[in-house]
Amino acid sequence: MNLNRRQVLLFLGSLGAVGLIPACRERLIPTDSQGSQSQPQPEPTAQPSPTPIQAAPAGFFAPVKGDVRWVVISDLNNSYGSNTYESQVGKAMSFIPDWQPDLVLCSGDMVAGQKVSLSDSTIQAMWEGFDQTIAAPLQKFQLPFAFTLGNHDASGNLSPSGEFIFQRERDFATAYWEKIGIG
Repeated sequence: MNLNRRQVLLFLGSLGAVGLIPACRERLIPTDSQGSQSQPQPEPTAQPSPTPIQAAPAGFFAPVKGDVRWVVISDLNNSYGSNTYESQVGKAMSFIPDWQPDLVLCSGDMVAGQKVSLSDSTIQAMWEGFDQTIAAPLQKFQLPFAFTLGNHDASGNLSPSGEFIFQRERDFATAYWEKIGIG
């Protein structure tokens, strides 16, 4: 099977989120020499059984929904100034609601900035494309979303005088997130 970078990142992010939580939980809960928890625990309460996922996309494993499920997406951007996304980004976004994640985390590069020659209208169109292709579907399914800004979203590169080279792009990123109530 020939996978490209985006498919690998999506797949590894999903695996990492599913496997990381139980591993961290085991390390954070102290145990005594017999392996039992050393701190008194509250009386157990009836917990709803985990919600099984009906189907996983072909080639993916859909684990039983348990404590926490994250989906990590990253590097969604296309070529500089593009306000559209490659078809595999749309396909990956269509899988996410069926996974019922507790959080969708984007680790940057939501748009294709970091080019001085981009016009204001192009930068605005990139964020509108992001809103339509990525944010709106997540909002439609009421999926919690968190993000970090990447170098193509709001580059921190400085000029020799100490000013942000891509300040306009930083301003558009700030305006987008403030408009939707995050920021």
